[in-house]
Amino acid sequence: MKFEFICTENDYLMNTLFWVSRSKEATKSRWVNVVVRVLLFLVAAFSAYMNNSFYLAGFALLCAVAIVFLYPIYQRSFYKKSYLKYIRTIYKDRIDKMLTIDFKEEVVWTKDETGESEMNRSEIAEVNETADYFFIKFDSDEALFLPKDRIQVADFLVVMDRLSAQYSLKLNQMLDWTWK
Repeated sequence: MKFEFICTENDYLMNTLFWVSRSKEATKSRWVNVVVRVLLFLVAAFSAYMNNSFYLAGFALLCAVAIVFLYPIYQRSFYKKSYLKYIRTIYKDRIDKMLTIDFKEEVVWTKDETGESEMNRSEIAEVNETADYFFIKFDSDEALFLPKDRIQVADFLVVMDRLSAQYSLKLNQMLDWTWK
């Protein structure tokens, strides 16, 4: 079954954000950043308190509390901007261009402006569904996405039924997923 659609910058961004949010290493790294910053301000607060500088200690403590609540919001925005910059550089020849994904008998065939590729259907590691996309990951860490608003969702679900029967794949539904 063949699916053709034009890939937007936002499609590539959502694909990247989805897989980063599923990465344990990336999630751990983001939380380590928060913890390190909080600890630095707590050490500064303790040091100021020990030197009888209560206003400075209070300010450092207030900053530590603010970081706990505000830094994750800033961090989401920062990462999103960084990934968008990366996408504009790496995928500049693919943005707003036609992508064809064909689920053939034994392979998944893709074609875009930069070329063609084939991956064995047996190499599909997982298929995830969000409110707006289907994300497909292969054993080789390659990933594909299909935007629901530009494909026939019923046709893709037929493909998923075949994959499920043939390779024991399960469609992971994460309909409430958002970038956090």
